[in-house]
Amino acid sequence: MRDRAERLTKLFLQPSASMQRQVDDIAAASARYNIGGVNRNINLPVFALTVLEPQNRPWFSFKGARKSAAIFELEFHEERGGTLIRTAGDQSMPSHGRFTVDPVNGRVLSSELIAESGSLRARIEVTYALEPAMALFVPREMREKYSLSDGSTIEGKATYARFRRYQVTVAESVK
Repeated sequence: MRDRAERLTKLFLQPSASMQRQVDDIAAASARYNIGGVNRNINLPVFALTVLEPQNRPWFSFKGARKSAAIFELEFHEERGGTLIRTAGDQSMPSHGRFTVDPVNGRVLSSELIAESGSLRARIEVTYALEPAMALFVPREMREKYSLSDGSTIEGKATYARFRRYQVTVAESVK
């Protein structure tokens, strides 16, 4: 724990030989404190939102329905073979789930992502809310559940608060 700030600074500020290596190093650092016997790096509160990114949308089918005046539910199902989520053995782990969306402004209010392989079922639910100090919707709570084929389960809950902007100030003087 003592080296946390130093490790994070190094990961983000010192370039590695390749971009993919740096991404892998950051994901490994993120997974360092996972509890339980499931090696995972998908338990990020914004991970499900990658389904909505333009480069990923063609790989999913979507179906939506208005649930009320304030709620629109958008279901998704992964259609591709080379899935977004892979097991440690590089096997496909197809995902599906849903987003609860504010139909007036398009804000995602919650997400549910379910990914399954032969031996594991992962379910990650996240709620998002307005952070007034930043005027942004941010994750507030994430619940994750991993069910293994041997009947064991791992469950976790994370809550998020005290969001703040990361700022860098640079001063330069020319002599």
